[in-house]
Amino acid sequence: MASYDGKLHAVYPSAEGTDNLRHTTWTKDGGWTEPKDLVGHESKRTPALLTFKDGPAGSQREALLLVHRGVALYVRTGSGSTC
Repeated sequence: MASYDGKLHAVYPSAEGTDNLRHTTWTKDGGWTEPKDLVGHESKRTPALLTFKDGPAGSQREALLLVHRGVALYVRTGSGSTC
């Protein structure tokens, strides 16, 4: 879960027992929105949402990041190269 653009964002695994991720938002006035599937993302590799601010004060840009884990799956050890 992460707070961004005045909403609480949640990303969670599908209830159908698959690794698909779903995204929903919550606001005090509107409650939870209908969940939507995140195509191309699955729960084994995408466990977290983060908000990120970049730039000097007064002109900062803010973004909502979907953080992937499992870097070891994409990095070859010993050779120094990445896939």
